[in-house]
Amino acid sequence: MAVILPVQWRRPLAFALLPFGVLWSAMTSVSAAEQAAAIDFAAPPPVIDLGPSLTPERVAEPGDPRGSWFTLAVQNRQSTLVARVLTSFSPPGSGLNSEPLPARPTIVQVVPSDPSIIVERAPAFGPNAFRVLLPAGRNSTLTLHFENATRRHPLLAWTEPALVANNRQTSILDGLISGLLTACTLLAAGSAALSSRPLAGWATLFLFSVLMAELTASGFLDDTGLAALSGPYALFALWTSLAIAAAIRVVDYVAPFEAFWRDAAKWRDRAALLVIGVGVVAYAAAPVAGLLVRIAALLGAAAAAGYLSHCGRIGVAAARRLAPAATVFALVTAAAALNALGFFGVNLTASAALSGFSAAGALLVALASTMAVEHSVGRLRGLREVHEHDDKQATTTDEVIAREWEAAAVAASQQGVFDLDLGTGQLSLSAEAAVLFGFAAAPAELRTEVWTKRIVPEDWDTFRQSMITWRNRPDTPFRVEFRVLTGGAPRWCELRATIGGRSDAAEHCLGLIADVTVRKTGETSRRPLATALAT
Repeated sequence: MAVILPVQWRRPLAFALLPFGVLWSAMTSVSAAEQAAAIDFAAPPPVIDLGPSLTPERVAEPGDPRGSWFTLAVQNRQSTLVARVLTSFSPPGSGLNSEPLPARPTIVQVVPSDPSIIVERAPAFGPNAFRVLLPAGRNSTLTLHFENATRRHPLLAWTEPALVANNRQTSILDGLISGLLTACTLLAAGSAALSSRPLAGWATLFLFSVLMAELTASGFLDDTGLAALSGPYALFALWTSLAIAAAIRVVDYVAPFEAFWRDAAKWRDRAALLVIGVGVVAYAAAPVAGLLVRIAALLGAAAAAGYLSHCGRIGVAAARRLAPAATVFALVTAAAALNALGFFGVNLTASAALSGFSAAGALLVALASTMAVEHSVGRLRGLREVHEHDDKQATTTDEVIAREWEAAAVAASQQGVFDLDLGTGQLSLSAEAAVLFGFAAAPAELRTEVWTKRIVPEDWDTFRQSMITWRNRPDTPFRVEFRVLTGGAPRWCELRATIGGRSDAAEHCLGLIADVTVRKTGETSRRPLATALAT
């Protein structure tokens, strides 16, 4: 992509501007000083920033309240014809106006002072492009009529090959970013439909709003009915407000605000509705509302990143997964604010880079939405109390603690985990289950020929038949009792399990196995053989 080479400010050509072509006869002579100050369209740079060289003219027309006129001195020092394409784009701070513009800045008309200079619209290069053909050795003044322009409006003069290359690269990049955001939205939507988890639903709304905001910023929705009411800047504020409201619910579900403030649920919903209300008011073209939405996005993204980082630091696993995405969006909004304030100057790559980082953050949000998250206020409150006065990162997370509690509960019940791969015949046992089969108290993975020899031969047919019967009924709980050889007297075991997978392709038999020897030997009517029963 061509690099923008700014043109230093020089004293522009002064003349009296008359609207709609009265300048034809008044501006045919150009002094030597004016020739020296004119922009050379034959200069080597493939793209020239003409914005600093534009001279605003005071021309007011009742029928054109948002129109503005500029003049520009140009020349061709070569001995051959030179062609440049003029394009205009939105200044970085267009969205920060107290009153939103109804449309993007456009070039309405370009009038040369010399009849030999050819100026024509160039729709092949975009809807806002004019081609200027400047004969050899000519000096002239161009009068430009803008709509919705600022006082120092960005204007670029491209060579045709450079503009073609730029448009191609921009189209590819916009397509990649929009495609990635669409894929992230569909991923979260699919997760919400399959799992019915609230986190996935709120993440879908957030990603959809980010996608629509990106399409609005890229101009894809400018000619649609959505932007017809108050323009693309107001529409962008509406999508941003929806994204903020959805982000509030996403962050709250991952790390509930109630753990820090008991009335947070009530104020959480009020804050989300307030932001949406401001966005709707901004969409109705109300003054200042759009600016408030952008400020809320900047402060909210920074607050979300800090809050999730803190919650992840004290041990909330879901917050640790989502904190990088929140940090990315916080950096993107901060960089967008700096770009809007003009810190990056005239830079065509700034908005594209910000969109790319937004797509990366959206991908992290989509991946986080596919994971199960337990909405637990009490657990977060306990972690907060433990780490209230220290700055140390927790070595364990709430999910690790929960798994440890589950393992401890299983061990206390004198049961073990039984996981049989129905495809390979490999049996995985927890430490407690391994003891029941006569092995050392450690997790074990046993081949088929090893663990099957531990089952009493008289009970093997019952055990095998139960696997055949229940593998065609996945997710149906069942239990089977059989004896296990451990070197001494046979031990009665009871397996309570379910078959995982499809009925035509069962994958695993997963359950808990326990020692029921005492119960079996104490029964008055003993079953001499193993049994398989539905639970």
